[in-house]
Amino acid sequence: RKYGLESVFWQSSIFLWFNATATTPGTYNFTVTTMNVSGFTNVTLLSVIVNDTTPPSLVFHVPSSISTVSISSSSLAVNVSASDNSAVQSISLFLYNSSGAQINSSTSIVSPFFFNFTNLSEGRYFINATANDSAGNRNLSETHTVILDITPPGISFGSIDTSSTSLNITLLVSDALSVSNRSCTVYR
Repeated sequence: RKYGLESVFWQSSIFLWFNATATTPGTYNFTVTTMNVSGFTNVTLLSVIVNDTTPPSLVFHVPSSISTVSISSSSLAVNVSASDNSAVQSISLFLYNSSGAQINSSTSIVSPFFFNFTNLSEGRYFINATANDSAGNRNLSETHTVILDITPPGISFGSIDTSSTSLNITLLVSDALSVSNRSCTVYR
């Protein structure tokens, strides 16, 4: 009479299930050891490769002149860092003029990456960065807008009207890029 346990011993294969989460890319090695009822063992080595599918992160840091602001300078300092769960291969900075044409770029393999775009004329500029990792993943930052303005606005008198009991002064304010924060104070 068989009691059912013998059937387990005589099976030619048994399904074994294993679940693990690997957050770091790389090669993971497993050793599987099996033993039969006679005490004979078999050792099998199993390698599993976990691929990196996560792009590197990008962060702009101070002293980056990055945001939609006006800067009184003819240079644009940018400081950006990248990090990754494997290895950052490169960080690239791209500078575009107001019409969207790329006018300069620079690449580094070091993070953080500081670069100063110099000898720029007045105007609106756009800047962004990319980071690549060793697995071929790429991250593109948001585009930042910077206005370089090194010329003060011009002020001229349009007219002065003293014909009534009040004083009316017309001022003409001009600037090549834009005029903001206009005010006039009259002292007597």
